[in-house]
Amino acid sequence: MKYVTRIIPILCILVAIIISILFLNFSQSSQYLNFFGYSRDSIRINYSDDIVINDKSMKEVAKLAQDNKVVLAKSNISGKDGSIKNVYVSLDNINKIKKIISKKFKVVSLNKKITDDSFISTYNHQDSKQVFLIKDFLENDKYNFYTFSTLINEKGNYYGEYLVYYKNYDDFVNFSNQIKKIVDKDISTSLSITDLQTETFILLVFSIIFIMIFYFVFEIYDTYYNSKKIGCMKLLGFDKIKISNIMIKNKLKIYIIFSIIILILALILASNMNLLQFLFLLIITCLLLLITYFLNMLCVNLILKSYRTSNIIKKQNVAIKIGKTSAKLKLLMTIMMIVGISLLGNSISSLNSSLKVYNNSKELLDYGIIKDFNADSPEIYDYDKQANLYNIIYNDKRLSTFYSQFSNYVKVKPDEERRIKKWESEGKYFDYASVDRNYLKKENIKIYNLNGQLVDIDNIDGVFFLFAKSEKNIVPKFKKYYLEDSKKDYEKYNIPLEFKAYLYDDQSFNSYRLDLSVKYVKNPRLRVVDDSIKLSYIESSRGISVFGNSLTTGLKIKVNSNTLDYVLDDVKKAGLSNLIGQSNFMSFKDYFNDEIQRARLIMLVVCLGVALIVLVYFIISIEVFSLYVKSEQQSVVVKYLLGFDKFKIFEPIMKRNILYTVIALVISFFILLILNLLNIILFIISVSLFLIIDCLISIFVIQKYKFNKVYIDLKGGAND
Repeated sequence: MKYVTRIIPILCILVAIIISILFLNFSQSSQYLNFFGYSRDSIRINYSDDIVINDKSMKEVAKLAQDNKVVLAKSNISGKDGSIKNVYVSLDNINKIKKIISKKFKVVSLNKKITDDSFISTYNHQDSKQVFLIKDFLENDKYNFYTFSTLINEKGNYYGEYLVYYKNYDDFVNFSNQIKKIVDKDISTSLSITDLQTETFILLVFSIIFIMIFYFVFEIYDTYYNSKKIGCMKLLGFDKIKISNIMIKNKLKIYIIFSIIILILALILASNMNLLQFLFLLIITCLLLLITYFLNMLCVNLILKSYRTSNIIKKQNVAIKIGKTSAKLKLLMTIMMIVGISLLGNSISSLNSSLKVYNNSKELLDYGIIKDFNADSPEIYDYDKQANLYNIIYNDKRLSTFYSQFSNYVKVKPDEERRIKKWESEGKYFDYASVDRNYLKKENIKIYNLNGQLVDIDNIDGVFFLFAKSEKNIVPKFKKYYLEDSKKDYEKYNIPLEFKAYLYDDQSFNSYRLDLSVKYVKNPRLRVVDDSIKLSYIESSRGISVFGNSLTTGLKIKVNSNTLDYVLDDVKKAGLSNLIGQSNFMSFKDYFNDEIQRARLIMLVVCLGVALIVLVYFIISIEVFSLYVKSEQQSVVVKYLLGFDKFKIFEPIMKRNILYTVIALVISFFILLILNLLNIILFIISVSLFLIIDCLISIFVIQKYKFNKVYIDLKGGAND
């Protein structure tokens, strides 16, 4: 550990500067969506089965924003690169957007002709439509700013969070109240992006605090290993300040040189760093060096004020003093870390509550749907081509798809539920869902004939139905209902109407819907469709939902780099190019734009927070326990000579170590209780983690301890 104590302070300076750079980068990144001179809030338009948000709706929303003197912004993830954010602002001219942005950032003109679809970006596209470039700090934040008309022209993702910028709060209130009339439902108003900034800021501040404490502890250890030198200087008549200056002189030179190198590298890395940002890093660096000087003085004083010069030179009892100081610091660190873990846990829990739909729909992130269509196209009535599109896509070996349509299974009121059950008992009506063979294979569903024998799905031709084994008795009633109800549709297209029924083991099925009330359906009746059905869902509920039903569209298509090209190619083969274009396709990653960013931040907070806490605690605990051993060195050696078992020798030290940890845990418990932050499960996990680390460290130090200088140690030893 002697050499580690010399390296750790340098690493602490490095980590603190890196965190400061990350903080500056995040601070700048957060300002891209924080317009100068405007207050900011948000509204959220969630998906609903009943209301479709289309181009007309969005034009009305944009006009409403203009009438109420607010600026609206929608941030969507790019369909080509998930790290790129496209921000659409409800201003009618790109120069107006540039004017707002340039109040906070340096915006460079690219001397290109401004058109209606021009945009501003934080990186160079080599595109004639990019007319301005924002100088980004680390050149890692990818933002594109467009006018709101571009969002409408591209038929982008209209759902999710909209930032609302206003100078008068009444304007925001009026806008929020009036927009409900356009979307025909209540909207949620909040500002979830503030939570992201707050959580990241807390993470950075706590990280620096932990590093400073960490740094202080190792300055104490480094001074301890040089206590003989301190004693000699005191013997020669040096005063405390002179001793401190001599002790820090060489280290400070190394720290200054190292800090200069880091600052130069920072300037190279952040080529767009401005003067204020550089001054911030310089101040942080100087502050760290100043803290280093005072910590060194404090550590020297800690040794000088407690012992006679002869004791210091021999290092007698110094370990006891340092050990007690370290133990107190460890106790304080343990309390801070447990309280910090609880604060972190509560913050993450709060963030997670806003991710409920996202967390229950992660299996859809790799898929996309053809969410809508061009309603003005005459092909809207060409149902033959629409039904044929499923046939083409389903049989396209370049694409991976599955079909699930559970629109009949929705949460209904108790009265309606009783009415449906009555109709089913009378055979007048039945709910059923539609899936295809790919869905059944994806879910690993086993199929049985009515005699209970296992059947290979590939050996079944045409459309068939699946029933839970517990509902086998309703098959005759259902058959009669379905044949009568479907007769006209099948006759219209001259399709043979057959009914084949099979069974599956009672279980719940994933509906792959975003509505959590019908996320999993227990024992649904399933119609297994294939390309033999010639009806479009737009024409009849018995048809195939290939497109146009927004997020409830039945056909899900796995997304990769070429998926959109393949889908458009199939659309062209079906003769529906006027009905379906590039903007009609949407991935679920695009829909979950804000949620993905929030989830990534949670993962970052958890990983960095836990890693930092465990690392700091682990290293400090090793040094504290080692100092316990040194402070009890003579007692340890005597027990060894008397033939005690190794673990019996160190038992008092282990008990003392655990005692400090337990005291910290008890104090933490009452602090969390008083602050109303106590989460029993999280607290138990934290307690278990720290106790396990303590036990592992105790075993590690004990096993490492060698009795190879017994008689020297018995006399006090060169190492105390």
